[in-house]
Amino acid sequence: MPEGVRATITTTLTRSAQVLLQVTIVLLILKDFSTVLSFCIRNILIMAVFVILYIAIGHLVGGPGLPDRITLGITTPLASAL
Repeated sequence: MPEGVRATITTTLTRSAQVLLQVTIVLLILKDFSTVLSFCIRNILIMAVFVILYIAIGHLVGGPGLPDRITLGITTPLASAL
């Protein structure tokens, strides 16, 4: 496959995945907005601190490559939430 075609396909798929992820996040927030509002502000701040902490830890131990650090930084809080 020619390099130009491969780059075009990669760019298109990456943008599509990013848009799909953003739409999914917005829909989840809208669906569960009443549940989020039922939490007190202290609980929300504690959750935010833990997420930021997990992102930092994942980023720090992710290895030498920036894509690896970003991926591990994002997936660490997700794995901890499950």
